[in-house]
Amino acid sequence: DGPQTHNITMDSDKSVTAYCSVPSYNLTVDVNPGGSGNVTVNGTTPLSYPNTTTWVCGDSVTLNATAAANYSFDHWSGSLNGSANPTNITVDSDKSVTAHFSAIGVTYNLTVNVTPGVGGDIEVNSVAPGSYPNTYTFNDSELVNLNAVPAGGYSFVNWTGNLTGNTTPTNIIMDSDKSVTANFAVVPTHNLTTSSTAGGNVTTPGEGTYTYNASEVVALVATPDTNFSFVNWTGNVGMIDDVNSATTNITMNGNYSIVANFAEIPAGTYNLTTSSTAGGNVTTPGEGTYTYNASEVVALVATPDTNFSFVNWTGNVGMIDDVNSATTNITMNGNYSIVANFAEIPAGTYNLTTSSTAGGNVTTPGEATYTYNASEVVALVATPDTNYSFVNWTGDV
Repeated sequence: DGPQTHNITMDSDKSVTAYCSVPSYNLTVDVNPGGSGNVTVNGTTPLSYPNTTTWVCGDSVTLNATAAANYSFDHWSGSLNGSANPTNITVDSDKSVTAHFSAIGVTYNLTVNVTPGVGGDIEVNSVAPGSYPNTYTFNDSELVNLNAVPAGGYSFVNWTGNLTGNTTPTNIIMDSDKSVTANFAVVPTHNLTTSSTAGGNVTTPGEGTYTYNASEVVALVATPDTNFSFVNWTGNVGMIDDVNSATTNITMNGNYSIVANFAEIPAGTYNLTTSSTAGGNVTTPGEGTYTYNASEVVALVATPDTNFSFVNWTGNVGMIDDVNSATTNITMNGNYSIVANFAEIPAGTYNLTTSSTAGGNVTTPGEATYTYNASEVVALVATPDTNYSFVNWTGDV
């Protein structure tokens, strides 16, 4: 079972003979890549590969690698190594040998094209040709990067020829002459026509007719003049996110015409504009611009998203009862714009939200939402008003 190694102690003249337990072994020869050459075995060239011949144990066999046109012998692998050629191998066990050849100066052409001609470009190894079709020459087995770049108003559809699919950028291996076409298509477009009533303007995107790609999401902003308030959007409003919000979006799935409507603020009334940062919303009265009577007390509620907590109110907050409370009031003594601010809750922390019934307040830590570390012990103090007494805590107690 292969070469055997033994020791002999030379304490006299000795003679030894190696006997094979198996009278013959197989020798298999192959070439890589196929068709790149031949291996003659004791002068005989096999008709096909891999080829197996049988030899008497201990036979020495001469192997000679002969390269085909445009190839050169590179090295042996398997039961032989190195690059000596021709060479001998002793068949004292079953053995397998592969002759490896390398291509010499083999090149292939790659032809690239686009359709339609104005639809875009193909970057070949990051550089686009000056015209189409265009042919490049690459070495055998060279890896070439192709990137389909659509022109304005077009989108990439797919590859055809010796490439398929719609992945871009992509690679192609030059193991033969190849031709590749990048196919582009016109992106459908739709018109958006915007206008407004007296008392304000559409400031984003402006007023007029604008062209957008199909399915594009377009920002809308309606800005009221002094002493006017935004009312709503009318017209083709089916794809507007919120027709009652002065700041919203429209998805362009067709040709649309919309109008921003404004109304004069009656004497003795004021506008309240509410918005929020990421992580929550103003749920009462909502987000947008609302009109209230002078001195009217308006409830405010800010609701955080999961894993977020309310931080505070900012903006024109002088008439807000408690800027640190998510649930509070604002007295409308002027036109105010306020923002509800939220922050992400770090891992390992929890929110404590405190409130009270009529007759007193939570004075420590206060009434709002507060964030604490896991397992932190938090002091609570409830202070009753005059003629009231504390009863108990309820909720998550």
